[in-house]
Amino acid sequence: MTQHHRVVIIGAGAAGIGMAVTFKMLNMEDVCIIEKNSIGHSFTQWPKSTRTITPSFTSNGFGMPDMNAISIDTSPAFTFNEEHVSGETYAEYLEIVADHYNVQVETETTVKGVQLVDGIYEIETSRGLFTADYIFVATGDYAFPNQPFTVGRHYSEIEDFKALTGEHYVVIGGNESGFDAAIQLAKNGAHVEMYTTSTGFGEEDADPSVRLSPYTHQRLKEVVEAGHDIQMHVGHEVIDTREDDDGYHILLANGETVVTPH
Repeated sequence: MTQHHRVVIIGAGAAGIGMAVTFKMLNMEDVCIIEKNSIGHSFTQWPKSTRTITPSFTSNGFGMPDMNAISIDTSPAFTFNEEHVSGETYAEYLEIVADHYNVQVETETTVKGVQLVDGIYEIETSRGLFTADYIFVATGDYAFPNQPFTVGRHYSEIEDFKALTGEHYVVIGGNESGFDAAIQLAKNGAHVEMYTTSTGFGEEDADPSVRLSPYTHQRLKEVVEAGHDIQMHVGHEVIDTREDDDGYHILLANGETVVTPH
């Protein structure tokens, strides 16, 4: 049986749930979210040590009280009494918000294709056909990470950095996830080298998508002052990664090769 809705949103993460709640607050009740896994699934896939880089705190009793909130009058900080929440906790927050606002979420439903037929969107899914007047895609980047190299573990594939016990690691990338990986690995006692074309480490731009967050700067300072070893190599483009009996070979655009066991 076909389900028709005024609005269908694909993805039940922060953007999807937040958009659905906003529609409801604007008296658009016929909204359905289609989610291939569970609410906030991408957040549950974060490494166990990963936290939101923006702090949560209730700044006032009206309007938007929390930087990490997705809707007015809700707050991860107030709900869980935490500032930098984990991915698991944030997913739970999204579930609470969806339930509170009675958002219809069709979980475990995979979208196989979308086409526009006579002004109506037809959405083919693993649970049958959905149709909609309007469709919004809110799947997020974490569900579809950019993995340019066939060899090497992507940040999104790490379950727990504490389980990585090697003595030497190379991290490709010099922004938030790269530094988070380096910090966690250094805390395990590893010597960490970072290779990156550019970095937000020394940026003076106040744009939080450009500049490294104060939270990351603070954690980096703590591990360096504790004597842990992190070395940055900026201005180096990695063009390929290979693996043989000697370990991983990281090929740089300047002709150099870096060898590491991890």
